[in-house]
Amino acid sequence: MRSGRRPTGANTHQSRQVRMLVAFRWCGPAGGGRRGSRSWRCPRGKTESMTHDDELFAVLRALAGTRHRYADAVRLVPAAPGIYAFYGDDEAWDQLGVSRAFAEQPLYVGKAESSLIGRDVSTHFAAGRTGSSTVRRSLAALLVDELALVAIPRNITKPDGSSHFGLDGPSEDRLSSWMAQQLSLATWSKSEGAHLREIERGVISRLRPPLNLTHVGEPRDRLRDARQRMADSARAWTGSR
Repeated sequence: MRSGRRPTGANTHQSRQVRMLVAFRWCGPAGGGRRGSRSWRCPRGKTESMTHDDELFAVLRALAGTRHRYADAVRLVPAAPGIYAFYGDDEAWDQLGVSRAFAEQPLYVGKAESSLIGRDVSTHFAAGRTGSSTVRRSLAALLVDELALVAIPRNITKPDGSSHFGLDGPSEDRLSSWMAQQLSLATWSKSEGAHLREIERGVISRLRPPLNLTHVGEPRDRLRDARQRMADSARAWTGSR
């Protein structure tokens, strides 16, 4: 897997996709035209400021740019709030059993309210943190057979029946190793006055990452069912404490 920017041709293609996604915004094509139309207009009474457009474009552009594997992310991802995106190589998409809606689509998008390095690297990539990471739980649910993962309660000393399952020690290590090898990370650091929740929703609704469950406009039944099976397995866990 390579880190860094995509080749120029891929960047140009992604830049066109980003512009189209930003143009679509919350509105739609003018006069009921098709998504590919060059003419875009909001319905009467529904407007959106250029400031929001510019900021959203900046986020999408950053997430489509430089990416880091885990080994580099620990040094390069900033300790600042912002938006992040996980990307997978071809093998990752195949093993997860999901399909790209377009080239260079991310697998997952999220926000870090306080620190990108703390949320993305210290939590999502860390063994032992599946119970605190929704993206790890989604990955685990889809890779349970591929990696022979075992679900357990996230707090084995006091199981609470939560759907936020954890993994046993060896499973945590296998998942973290898989993530370090197969995934890369892109980030955008929050600008002054930016509303992360609004930006996160805008990015997710446009890029529709297959591991996100909310704001994607799709039911995601396969992922929800897989996560439910893992949660049920964790509730039924009877291993030694």
